[in-house]
Amino acid sequence: SRKIACDGDYNCDSCVAKQCHFSNSYETCNLTDPTQPCTVSGPVYKDFFTLSSKLSVPVVFGAFNKQTKNFQQFYVIDGVMGFAGLSVSNIGAYTPFEKLYQAKKLEDDIFAVCMNREEPY
Repeated sequence: SRKIACDGDYNCDSCVAKQCHFSNSYETCNLTDPTQPCTVSGPVYKDFFTLSSKLSVPVVFGAFNKQTKNFQQFYVIDGVMGFAGLSVSNIGAYTPFEKLYQAKKLEDDIFAVCMNREEPY
């Protein structure tokens, strides 16, 4: 991964040692007090998002290195991928699927996730 500099190409919430950092605050993180805010933050990087040898694009993403203790969902999950589009991106970056579509590696601007613990595919 390559560090993203604080040079104006992306919307940095802060700059630490000349590296762009993001910060996002949410509600509904504390399952017993859904209006209590919580925050995640960390550095921003550029790397390749790869689904197969033909589906690979460069993407910009934030990596969590800090979170408030009340972010209860992160007690049980081991990874997060943002699906929000550019219009709501804090750092001003396209999602991996938007990038795949822009690169004409997907025929349609459609993405779906199917998760089923009962039936292996």
